Amino acid sequence: MYPQHMPPMDKSNLQATLPQLHVKLILVLQTKLLTWVLSVQVHSME
Repeated sequence: MYPQHMPPMDKSNLQATLPQLHVKLILVLQTKLLTWVLSVQVHSME
């Protein structure tokens, strides 16, 4: 249920914040993947 007539300022703010959230999400996922891979390597070496 979104208002059909959105102020242009809100739209540009949303477009400005979305890429930042996307980058943060990618960084978090990369960090989790990296730690998971490292822990798997450590376990397989033991």
